[in-house]
Amino acid sequence: MNHAFPQEAIDFLRACRHDPGAVACYEFRSGNLNWVDEHYLAFKALCRSLGCTEYFALFAYRTSLILGRPREGLRSAWDEVRERCPEWIGFRPERVSPNAELQGYLYRTQDEF
Repeated sequence: MNHAFPQEAIDFLRACRHDPGAVACYEFRSGNLNWVDEHYLAFKALCRSLGCTEYFALFAYRTSLILGRPREGLRSAWDEVRERCPEWIGFRPERVSPNAELQGYLYRTQDEF
């Protein structure tokens, strides 16, 4: 089977450890929401060094879930990681479910840019 994410990228996600005090961050270039314990920028750099561009789709799809408007065109990256690394902290229910507080944060932050 051909995967969009190299094994090194999956291993990176698997190594992320949940920090109950981690805060959500808006990455303005991509419009994605991520938590500091997910190490998005390091993950992005790793993926790019491996020739993988799907990192964007993974986080963008999750952001669309939080907004309650799933972007189905990005779902394949989500599904692949879900299958290969179901324990990734980015799949925690509070990080994938529509949430008024996170939606407000996204809208306020987007308005600032």
